[in-house]
Amino acid sequence: METFYRWYAQTPRTVTGFSQGINQASAGTDKCNSIINCHLATGRVGLPGAGPFSLTGQPNAMGGREVGGLANTLAAHMDYDSPGARDSVARFWGTERVPKGPGLKAVELFEAVHRGEIKVLWVMGTNPAVSCRSRTGCARH
Repeated sequence: METFYRWYAQTPRTVTGFSQGINQASAGTDKCNSIINCHLATGRVGLPGAGPFSLTGQPNAMGGREVGGLANTLAAHMDYDSPGARDSVARFWGTERVPKGPGLKAVELFEAVHRGEIKVLWVMGTNPAVSCRSRTGCARH
């Protein structure tokens, strides 16, 4: 541990990536606060290449929620039917190619695969056949 502390003290730009082992522990809030407080106390927040970075358990869930990677919403949690939402996203990203409506949610996606409407599905970083068994409506394997 002494080596780690020395490295941390000597490296002004440090990113601490932490996920479910910390976030969902019985003392997860305290553990997360400790990591964040270490960064705050040493000034490792707000700099390029520095800061605490909580990684969620689902692949790209954070990106999906915040920047529009979910199939059924636009960036910043905007709905497709909100007036001006598509135009706002298009202006921000400098594009006219914003989907006209929501895509399929996870369960709907697998139901479409089952019906043969989707011929190829590339899944990375998760195993929906395992993680989906306990969820209602997702037991068709």
